[in-house]
Amino acid sequence: MPRLQFWEGLERGDYVVNREARASHCAAKIDTMLHVLPGIDRADAADLLLTVVTLCDGWTVLPQLDALMAGSVPGRLARRRDFVVRTVTLLAESLLADAA
Repeated sequence: MPRLQFWEGLERGDYVVNREARASHCAAKIDTMLHVLPGIDRADAADLLLTVVTLCDGWTVLPQLDALMAGSVPGRLARRRDFVVRTVTLLAESLLADAA
């Protein structure tokens, strides 16, 4: 799915197939983020969610960069997951602190 969405962005630019339904689905995810992190604004929630998606999907669509930068070492998948969690946790904590 990440590769298809990256390809969609490359081929179609701003045009989005089934825009209304997809926008509604994304809005629901942002609403959940606002519920989990009360006090942050909608723009921050959207940016945080997009950051999570980008962090998770980046390695999937750019495996060659991962191999070039990190190599093929045991435990690589677990390390990537831990890194995503740490990064998102720090960002969420920072947003909550700013909102307080």
